[in-house]
Amino acid sequence: MAKIKVAELFYSIQGEGRFMGVPSVFLRVFGCNFKCEGFGMPKGGRSEEYLKVVPENYTEYKQLPLVSTGCDSYASWDPRFKHLSPVLSTDSIADSIMDMLPYKEWKDEHLVITGGEPLLGWQRAYPDLLENSKISYEGFATTLLTIMEVPGIIIGIFLATRNQSSHVSWSTSLKEIVLGKTIILLVGGLIIGAISGDAGYEKVKPFFVSLQPGILALFLMHLGYLAGSQIQLIKAAGSQLLLFALLFPIISGTLGVVGGELAGLSIGGATVLGILAASASYIAAPAAIGIALPDANKSIAITISIGVTFPFNLIVGIPLLNLIATKLIS
Repeated sequence: MAKIKVAELFYSIQGEGRFMGVPSVFLRVFGCNFKCEGFGMPKGGRSEEYLKVVPENYTEYKQLPLVSTGCDSYASWDPRFKHLSPVLSTDSIADSIMDMLPYKEWKDEHLVITGGEPLLGWQRAYPDLLENSKISYEGFATTLLTIMEVPGIIIGIFLATRNQSSHVSWSTSLKEIVLGKTIILLVGGLIIGAISGDAGYEKVKPFFVSLQPGILALFLMHLGYLAGSQIQLIKAAGSQLLLFALLFPIISGTLGVVGGELAGLSIGGATVLGILAASASYIAAPAAIGIALPDANKSIAITISIGVTFPFNLIVGIPLLNLIATKLIS
């Protein structure tokens, strides 16, 4: 179970920035890497007021005295006070967060994760925390995948063929894209869900919800096998492709988060949109490319998307995009 060294966790009102006045839960992790001048200090100056505080005299972070100059969160980075920041599991942090919320669930509140660059020290813990904290997002956010997949593949084929003399059968390619099994299942699921509603969903919930973890595990094992069996293709493709697989998801994901912020989505909704924008298609796209670009090596695309981009997004992409969304919207 993932753990985080927590300096303080509290519910309050956002006191600065664009969302001043919004109820928020603040999670401050220990180990801030910044060297801020702090309050009441001239440029280039550093307050030493906090040095007068004797760590041994306190057993809890909230007991510490306030300072009038310098960093008001000095105990979140000064190693003398590290004994005041317990290492907590993401489960216990999530339980504490939910208890702090007035309605015991997310409404209009924001989650603010702070402490310098908190992802540097605890990046692997944030996916668990966000899942356990039940961060809300617009229900339609994941359905945007259906809308994004088709134009994404079409643009990709266009970019790949714009400087080629070879003829591309657009009618055949579009037929495979629009009528491919992935799009059919996605669109079909949306239509069925819209017609059946909540009552219909409850009837199939045991199959789609209860069995989902096991089916997902088998699916991921299969993807891992495909990627592992052809991992040598990544080495043969060179370092440039590897860098693209790692860096482009950050760029496209950030643009997705910005787009979500401009569209008025919540932090969770903007994060989901960013994750969708950062994701690589390894089912629908290879099938369409096989028809439009018969000379293309689909194995490289599948291996790099499953073996590099997919795990990178799980480990780094999701918490990073959520942090960006939090910074933009909070």
